Amino acid sequence: MDIQPQTAAPRFAPVCQVCKAQNETLRAVTFPYVFSVVVMTFQRAFSGIYCRKHRRQYHLLASVITAIFGWIGIPFGLVWTPMTLLKLARGGLISRHGNFELLLEVADKKLADGDTAGAIRCLEESLRFEDDPEVRRRLTTLYQTHRSLVKLDSPGFLWQAWGVFVVLFLAVVMGVLTGVFDTIITTFLQPVYTSVSSIFLDILSWAPLVLLMFLGALILQSLVGAHLTKNRQPYQTLAIVLAVVAAFTFIYNIIETEFILRNIGQVTQAFAFSSKDGIFYLRSILTSGAYFSIVNNFGYSNLYGIIHLTLILAGLGIGAYAGIYKGLDVTRWQGRLDQVRSVVENREENSALASWGSLAVMSAVPLLVFVLLFPGKAVNVEHVWALVAEGMDLGNRYDYVTSMQKLDQAINLWPDSVMTLSDHAVGAMALKDYDRAQADLSKAMQIDPKSLGGNLIMGFLQVGVGESQTAIDHFEVVAASQPAWAMPHAMLAILYYENDRVEKSQSELQMAVQYAGNDEQASIYLAGYYLQIHDFQKAEGYALQAVKLGNEPSDYFILARVYSAQEKYDRALKAIAEAERLGARSSDVIEARSNLAQNTGDYKSAEALLLDGLKDEPEEGSLLSELSSVHYDMGLYAQAARDAEQAIALDPYDGQAYVELAFAYQAQGKTAEAIEAAQTSLKFMPKYDRVHYVLGLCYKDSGMKAEAVREFETFLDLYWERGYMMDEKQLAEQYLQQLK
Repeated sequence: MDIQPQTAAPRFAPVCQVCKAQNETLRAVTFPYVFSVVVMTFQRAFSGIYCRKHRRQYHLLASVITAIFGWIGIPFGLVWTPMTLLKLARGGLISRHGNFELLLEVADKKLADGDTAGAIRCLEESLRFEDDPEVRRRLTTLYQTHRSLVKLDSPGFLWQAWGVFVVLFLAVVMGVLTGVFDTIITTFLQPVYTSVSSIFLDILSWAPLVLLMFLGALILQSLVGAHLTKNRQPYQTLAIVLAVVAAFTFIYNIIETEFILRNIGQVTQAFAFSSKDGIFYLRSILTSGAYFSIVNNFGYSNLYGIIHLTLILAGLGIGAYAGIYKGLDVTRWQGRLDQVRSVVENREENSALASWGSLAVMSAVPLLVFVLLFPGKAVNVEHVWALVAEGMDLGNRYDYVTSMQKLDQAINLWPDSVMTLSDHAVGAMALKDYDRAQADLSKAMQIDPKSLGGNLIMGFLQVGVGESQTAIDHFEVVAASQPAWAMPHAMLAILYYENDRVEKSQSELQMAVQYAGNDEQASIYLAGYYLQIHDFQKAEGYALQAVKLGNEPSDYFILARVYSAQEKYDRALKAIAEAERLGARSSDVIEARSNLAQNTGDYKSAEALLLDGLKDEPEEGSLLSELSSVHYDMGLYAQAARDAEQAIALDPYDGQAYVELAFAYQAQGKTAEAIEAAQTSLKFMPKYDRVHYVLGLCYKDSGMKAEAVREFETFLDLYWERGYMMDEKQLAEQYLQQLK
């Protein structure tokens, strides 16, 4: 049979115009690209005859230029760029007949040079472009006469299964890497995008994702084609399914990876609340992160989410399109080759069984992982976290009602989370709903008794309701879990001091001081501790440290208290003004200013401030409590009692209101009621000297000399010099002389 070239050996045969290679990978191809500069958009192309290596290089270069710079031309860049990317997804512009002829010329040259194996490969490749009977005849002859040069055996079952696994595994890897790189690039460029308002920068900000997805689609296209070629698959349905599954796997893992990276900080914080929360959160983002990311983009309906989702869907479309185009091309070609090879071999009928089986198994793996890992119903944890964050932010801005609405939504979505229960308790405490807060935290403690966040917030709740010993128990759990955290040690120092456990108080104080360097909250509590023991110099130092670290309204309020205790009223007023400038709640500012006015004897100004404040916030118990004190100093004892009673009705855990009620009752001769109110206030402020003074007065009035002596002595022990309390000090000393 004639297996020689159809004509005399040509004097010239095509070669790669870059490296001069001459083999079956040669193609005459054009790679178009689009380059835009604002209002100008250019269409250019790389054209020539290239081997596989240099074809890929020009293909990559054209893709990079188009994906990054094609979009930023208005309006033609937005039109020409997607059209050009579709052409590039098909491998560029290729003349089928032209490349058929090119490969025949190379095959003839190979035969003339005695390279029969090379000629066979070129003739096989030519069948990609045209199903030519003469080429089939020549290949059949070559297969029969040079069988040793060609591997015709069908791939084994395991090899085919392994090929599918490799394709899908690499799709996962590429999706993860794309998600990581896109996150890194956009994070790095974020300051540039946000500092300048420009539609061109907005468009360019999406270029990294577009480029990475497109390059991933090209790689997937090559992987699908390589698998179908090596396993000699002629089945078009298999090619389509494999291409779609691979594209979906690639895109899904981009979304999943970005979701994980976006939430990794929240996972850490969830573990800080509870190990169970952390594990649940981690399981959630690993098993259903991408799904909920898509749901959130729909649900939030913001422009960013819509654009991101549109690009992701476009990436899925281009990936599937590129893979299907390549798969159909390869399977059509393999079908032609099978017809030629059938003359010299028997094709296995079940050659696709392994691929279909592997596809089914690989597609079932994510579902299996979800079923095994996910405990109970799926929870949109990112949405929950967003609601919690929004609720806490609203609370920090004193919009407690709206804050609680957000926290209610969060707890309805994730009712068994220590984090949501604890933060919901914080919202309830802000609204003075201590019963609800107690219920939330009790449930949180049942879920995880060792929860750091749950024990911390429970500790503050118990302080608020006057259960100091229970508060100590919870803060001890926190301190044991985080021994280098200054804040719980500072709280324990205060609580031990108030419970007369001196050694424990000093031990915790040392720990708090040791670790308080960069802890704003610990600095506030240390300032409060030293304020209680009348070491005003250290109290001022820690208050100033808190201001330096946080510069928050609460920092300036503690500083104002320290200055007020030292009767540095001008400095105190400046600190209150700074707190107001930083957005402090108006009722807190009014209360602080009226307290200063009262301390300087300006009762009318103090009263006016409080009454104005109550017009805007009639249910603010702290203003009524302060007003009760002012009315007592003005000699309006009945009114003072009514103010305090109303304050207690609004907040039954307002220790200051009980003190003021005790003074008002004592002045009215209601001694028993005054004692009861004063003893209740001791649960909240056992080291407050005024409480012990009013108790001394009550016991004296009741003829209980020993008890009166004890309370007056305690008052004098706790007393520190300030002008507005000088009369009380002198009276206490006078009463003691009379009683002893």
